[in-house]
Amino acid sequence: MHHLLFEGAELTGKSFTIYGVWNFLEQKYNSGENTMDGCTWFNADVGVFGSADGPALVDAYMAIARKLAHKNIIFEKLHLTDFIYSGGAHAEAFARAERALQELDFKLVLTEVAPNQALFEKRLKERLVGMPSYARIAKSPEAYINAQEQYRALAKKSCLPRLTVDNTQLPNDNAKCILRWIGEGM
Repeated sequence: MHHLLFEGAELTGKSFTIYGVWNFLEQKYNSGENTMDGCTWFNADVGVFGSADGPALVDAYMAIARKLAHKNIIFEKLHLTDFIYSGGAHAEAFARAERALQELDFKLVLTEVAPNQALFEKRLKERLVGMPSYARIAKSPEAYINAQEQYRALAKKSCLPRLTVDNTQLPNDNAKCILRWIGEGM
């Protein structure tokens, strides 16, 4: 089974990339008609990361991952996001999650894009068209570029096997690259 964690700053194409990986794994490992049990995708960032409840949520997701260890699992954002959003205050939760993720053989995929203000402005406009409520938390292009640097630095400290993918150009073949990396050659 494959256990994957996707992390990266907002607007770096995580969901786009995950969909290609998830769709392949879901179809390949699906148990039959009328089910979607080939791969479980958790969009874990529900507005709690960085808050006082962030560490408990990360721990709860680790309990879920243990329960579903026999299945393919994808987390979209988790402990790196909680650590960054908390300004580094959730170091203990980060360390606990690292140990749990390592025990469960998770691999980390870091999504990045060129640190280009115009690119982030374009993606932010696109996000706001599809999700107007995002305006409440939208940031400046500089903030997304800074967050991307924070993710890069923190990912280097992770003990998990890591692959960084460049999503500057979308669409791309990064899902296929990730599938090859996890032994699902395409």
